Amino acid sequence: MKVIDVFYTDDDEDDLMLFSDAIEKIAEECDKEIQLHLHTNGDEFIEYIKNKNSTNNIVFLDINMPSKSGYEVLQEIRNEPKTKKTPTIMFSTSKDEGSITKCQWLGATHYAIKPSDFKSLISIISRVIAIDWDTYNSDNEIFLLR
Repeated sequence: MKVIDVFYTDDDEDDLMLFSDAIEKIAEECDKEIQLHLHTNGDEFIEYIKNKNSTNNIVFLDINMPSKSGYEVLQEIRNEPKTKKTPTIMFSTSKDEGSITKCQWLGATHYAIKPSDFKSLISIISRVIAIDWDTYNSDNEIFLLR
């Protein structure tokens, strides 16, 4: 069974809990083993992922966090040789075109607007987990996930 490490960094405890519940539900119906790693700030996450030796990583990042924003964390991910190609989904409540464009310019793989209902949350995460990242070609995909 393929193991996927999903990292979610967000300073909002409620969002972390909801994301965790969604991963639990997805894991029950998925043919992959999902290991969830939750982080409440960018510094903690960056240190953790730099030292992690797995290759099947998917990162979800909130943009608005204290200390280090999601933009800054994304830049560090893209500047680090070990994590440069890690699929990174910016996960934010912001629908601002400027934020979406900035994330794309900084090298995010996708941008997802945090949904207001649990079913939609499961749908977005499931679609990301289902992607075969080994053969993924971002040129053929839509950047904004809905």
